[in-house]
Amino acid sequence: MRSALYNCQLREHKDQQLQRNIWNSIAEEMGQADMTGEDWKKLWRQKRDAFMRKRRELKNKRRGAEAKATFERPILRSNAFSI
Repeated sequence: MRSALYNCQLREHKDQQLQRNIWNSIAEEMGQADMTGEDWKKLWRQKRDAFMRKRRELKNKRRGAEAKATFERPILRSNAFSI
């Protein structure tokens, strides 16, 4: 049912209570008592936004030697699942 977090075509995607419940279950699974579902949601958003910002930067860079000199690409590949 976690697909309701990212699949905007589902009717459940707009259900805010369901979204909160999913994030709270993620918080429980992660096992860190000091972090709530809202904290995990915020952390995920920060990571996603940083990834998308870097991805956009690389997309807008010139091609050739300058593009090859970047070292962020392996990180971007490993985070591509979150798009």
